[in-house]
Amino acid sequence: MEQSTPTLTSKANLAPTFRSQNRFDFAEHFGDVGDKNMRVLDDQHPATPAAMSSLACTLESQSRNQDAMTLLRTCVQMQAQVIGDQHPDT
Repeated sequence: MEQSTPTLTSKANLAPTFRSQNRFDFAEHFGDVGDKNMRVLDDQHPATPAAMSSLACTLESQSRNQDAMTLLRTCVQMQAQVIGDQHPDT
């Protein structure tokens, strides 16, 4: 059963909280909702790259810099497609 958009958003919002507490295992678990967003919504919904960006921040906090950069590049590409490459959030 797929989760609803508000549930996924709530989970994504927990990731920075756990990251600030250095609880990276939880941060990664709750930050990894980008793929679920794509199943519930699609990769054209603004919440999808935002959730993936949160996971990238968690990966960076764990010194997984290459994984974080790869994910961030994907997020920027998605964001440019969703809201345009001239938007300040891109």
